[in-house]
Amino acid sequence: MSPPATLDLGRLRDGLGSTRFADRAWVFPEVDSTIDRVRALIAEGSEPPLVVIADAQRKGRGQRGRAWHSPPGLALYVSALVRPRWEPSRALALTAVTGLAAVAALQSFDVDCRLKRPNDLLVQGPFGLRKLAGVLVETAIQGDLLRHAVLSLGLNVSQTEDDFPERIREHVVSLVGHGVDPPPREDLAVAFLVELDRGLAELDTADGAEAVLRRHRELSEELPEFRVPDLQLEASET
Repeated sequence: MSPPATLDLGRLRDGLGSTRFADRAWVFPEVDSTIDRVRALIAEGSEPPLVVIADAQRKGRGQRGRAWHSPPGLALYVSALVRPRWEPSRALALTAVTGLAAVAALQSFDVDCRLKRPNDLLVQGPFGLRKLAGVLVETAIQGDLLRHAVLSLGLNVSQTEDDFPERIREHVVSLVGHGVDPPPREDLAVAFLVELDRGLAELDTADGAEAVLRRHRELSEELPEFRVPDLQLEASET
């Protein structure tokens, strides 16, 4: 049996009261992945917007299906389901707005980070650039419009170096490992979702997508080549 969730749902919903996600957030102690749980909720008839947050993921994944290390209680795993009603050609702006929301949320806690396109959030430390978080966007198309989109964030919060698989330790870091006293994960989630709500509203304006993509380019330019080894490779070698 999974342990009870340590995230406070009431605190989350109180913080989201002014957003489209008000009273639309759910917390789970453990899921295969937050994206998979969102898909299950869609299959059960749930409608956007909604948010799924988990204490742990059994099969967390990132870009191109790469495994995402997801231990219980030490990180933030969140997926938001939205219905943009845009042409599929604007889907790139969703990745940009999700990354920008994550950066703005972290900056509100005095954490300076940069984006590596398309989905990595990096911080500069004494050992060089390390990955602090990643975003992932999945979309579904119906006719000539986006039917819905799942916007996800995985953020390393309290892990020590020993909490990460050996294969990736030199490439990743948590807020704690970066020397930050982390706020409660609920507050991190609220900050991200408030910024995401604001960014989605901007995308609905006439020039919103262009402005979002421009800011995304500015934050992610001139970064050196960076890649975290794939944990799936490690699993296949054992």
